[in-house]
Amino acid sequence: MTATPVERPPEQSLDDFSAVFDAYFGEIHGYVTRRLGPGQAEDVVAETFLTAFRKRARYDPARAGVRTWLYGIATNLIGKHRRAEVRALGAMNRYGPPADSPGHEERVAAQVSAESLRPALAEAIARLGRGERDVLLLTALAGLSHEEIAAALGISYGTVGSRLSRARSKIRWYVKRLNTIRWARPYDRKGDTYQLESSTTTEDWISEEGRAWTGYRKLATRPLDVEAWRRDGSPTEWKAERGDSSVSPGEGRTEYGAFSTSPGKGHLGSYKNRKKFRFGGEQLTLEEIKALPADPGALRNRALEAIHAGVERSADDHLPMALASLLYELPASPEVRGAAYRALAALPLVRAEGRTRDPRGRPGVAIAFPGMYDRSTPNRLIIDPDTSMVLAFLDAGVPGGSKGTEVVLEAGWTDSEPVAPSAG
Repeated sequence: MTATPVERPPEQSLDDFSAVFDAYFGEIHGYVTRRLGPGQAEDVVAETFLTAFRKRARYDPARAGVRTWLYGIATNLIGKHRRAEVRALGAMNRYGPPADSPGHEERVAAQVSAESLRPALAEAIARLGRGERDVLLLTALAGLSHEEIAAALGISYGTVGSRLSRARSKIRWYVKRLNTIRWARPYDRKGDTYQLESSTTTEDWISEEGRAWTGYRKLATRPLDVEAWRRDGSPTEWKAERGDSSVSPGEGRTEYGAFSTSPGKGHLGSYKNRKKFRFGGEQLTLEEIKALPADPGALRNRALEAIHAGVERSADDHLPMALASLLYELPASPEVRGAAYRALAALPLVRAEGRTRDPRGRPGVAIAFPGMYDRSTPNRLIIDPDTSMVLAFLDAGVPGGSKGTEVVLEAGWTDSEPVAPSAG
């Protein structure tokens, strides 16, 4: 969650208040609108400048610039409209793309870019204390420095840092996935062969500070041919052979062990060091992900650079999944996700296949691209056209090999506490 850099006008003197109004009205209006919504913004912005005009004789330029001073006045007035702010935060991602968006790529990108504050994130921000919320949003929406925020709110530099740290520690990037594998090798005990399907739920959290947690739970394995399984004596456990390992889509985890018709226990692990995310062949920090370019062409080139850092085969084979990882798996900014959609849609071997349903029955649009090991059988991403979020990745695998699917159950910012996955 980062602020978009703005070209700031030069500091104005309060001697010519009309020049101050002209220089800062648009910026202050945008900030208030994003916090309260357009309905309340007009009155609050008008009151901000009226208050500034009435108090202009008490303004001390040694303590804060005019721009910072105005943000402080506006933020104090916003504090009187908490209910309106909660409503505005919840409505942020419901603003649809412009009606005149020229095509699917632009419509998707515009919708993604409107997600800077999704409902889960909005609810999390709304539950922060006022002080933490003001500091977080002056950083994220206004782009103020620690020094400017301290001057705007009349608090110390250290208080700004501690409030921002507390706020960021409570808000985490969260992805919940269901990985399912249909194993290629047939199983049997008495000669009646059948194949198995196993599933695992994984949940990942990472805070703005870089702390990370991963939870996983093996679900019940099921035979795909129930009659053959019954003839085989209805076994409840199977030993996984070394050949029955599979890399979970998007995760890079290799699974061995036993299969069971009973679900396993949930596990939760935490990372003591700062979590890094895999992007192509590189391991990026949260700060490096935030710094990814929001231009589709530049992002494509950056993805190729990351892929070349870790693979020997053609980078083009890995490019679709590297870009797709920015759509849900990595905590990229809305602008970068929009660029990833554009870059993915522009790839020559990517094609839209129309409406379909994901393995959970949710409606979406399928996007196909060649598999890395079998170009004749495409991999597929299924995307929700209403939210522009990835619903599932269908891994084509290799001819005669195991097939995998990764269903994205949830993805976004949250303030939920990390816990081991439950039976639900």
